[in-house]
Amino acid sequence: MKLAIIALALLAAGTAWAGAGDLRLRPCADSKLKQPSKCGTYTVWENRAAKAGRTIDLNVRVLQATASNPKPDPVVVLLGGPGEAATAAAAWYGDDPAMADRDILLVDARGTGKSNGLHCPIPQDGPLQGFMPTLNVPVLKACRLKLEQHADLRYYLTPYAMDDLDDLRAALGYDKINLDGGSYGTRAALTYIRQHGEHVRTATLWGSTAFTQPMPLHFATDSERALRNVFRDCYAEPACKAAFPDLEADYRRTVERIEKGPVSVTVKDPRNGKATELSLAADDFAESLRAMIYKPNSMRSIPLLLHKAAGGDYRAFADFQLGRNVGLNAALADGMYFAVTCTEDIDRLDRQQVHANGRGTFLADHRARAHMEGCEGWPRGTLPAGFGEEVQSDVPVLIMVGDNDPATPPAAAKAAASRLSNGRVVVVPYGGHVLDGLIGDECAYSIAARFLETADQRSLDVSCLTSVKHQPFNLK
Repeated sequence: MKLAIIALALLAAGTAWAGAGDLRLRPCADSKLKQPSKCGTYTVWENRAAKAGRTIDLNVRVLQATASNPKPDPVVVLLGGPGEAATAAAAWYGDDPAMADRDILLVDARGTGKSNGLHCPIPQDGPLQGFMPTLNVPVLKACRLKLEQHADLRYYLTPYAMDDLDDLRAALGYDKINLDGGSYGTRAALTYIRQHGEHVRTATLWGSTAFTQPMPLHFATDSERALRNVFRDCYAEPACKAAFPDLEADYRRTVERIEKGPVSVTVKDPRNGKATELSLAADDFAESLRAMIYKPNSMRSIPLLLHKAAGGDYRAFADFQLGRNVGLNAALADGMYFAVTCTEDIDRLDRQQVHANGRGTFLADHRARAHMEGCEGWPRGTLPAGFGEEVQSDVPVLIMVGDNDPATPPAAAKAAASRLSNGRVVVVPYGGHVLDGLIGDECAYSIAARFLETADQRSLDVSCLTSVKHQPFNLK
């Protein structure tokens, strides 16, 4: 009786009785999705080489194909960050009719979501100012000490996560899979191809990181290029050009003023709607502007908001930064972000080049400085030989990238494709880091759906991209 009580207590605490390699799936108890699905866990070793010590129960969800004659190769979703939980995208992928004839595999990679998530939450009832920095270094450093109580942070790297995924693939009985990756998920997909390419039928990448371009080496120059494209698009629209004839001057005044010191702003607290006075620093402004370029819907307000800020009104940038960061802190495992990037990126940087790249740009070294500082003292893992080289493979790969993407721009996509003999880069006009919000964005998704169907990137008809446009700019 006493042993039974102890067993129940351990199960309630989330301790797994099963060992590494055990798969436990059952029908999901989720009324939000009509699509049948299975939920459960798959257990892996934290230290894969030692095969001893701590195990991780990976959180798994399989959205089952609804077609009468489903294909044998599922779509495997790899999300961004690093730190996003793939299972959070169940509703998005479950509603996609283009994938109805395939299972969709969602697995929270080690360190994300419910897979021993390396979360660094800021208290939701704490001071709002704490949400202003995108990378809150003091919070992250304190969080690291707590994370080390339940995770050896050296083992939360992309190569380990992709070996986990391959073990899960085999346990589920799939031979070939189709990878669908966005943002950091493109690095994960390319890593999987490098390590297990024989099991990949296709890979669709939405933008792409490049192994030869570690973060945040090109963040400043890529963001500046994307912003200049927004200016270009404004000038090409007569109404926008007439409304903001001195856009370049507005931009210069805005950046020069905030670089002299923080400005006070009164914002609406996104948690409760109350008016709150805060300080907006240059780091926060730069991150806000960069994030606005990610999405076509926010991109179209940039000329107007720069014009207002040039007159001293920075409130919209503070509001945007706060709304984004409150959401990100809840959704993203920040500890996973640092566990991955400190080893995979920061240690491969030429720091002098990082600072040189920032000169003359709005992002300057703001993001890079915080990122490098946050990595001080973070445990480092060991990368496999050749990790920093672009992947060489004959797997069919389609890279769909927005022309205005500040994070995974066309240049990175072309570098990533340089050794992919069956790779193709398709640039979507006016697209940002995401494409939703463009007029005609369904064109890009139809191209991707056709590629998934045929596994032939060369014969794709991309002529519909000529009809893709951005929404009119907001003028007031």
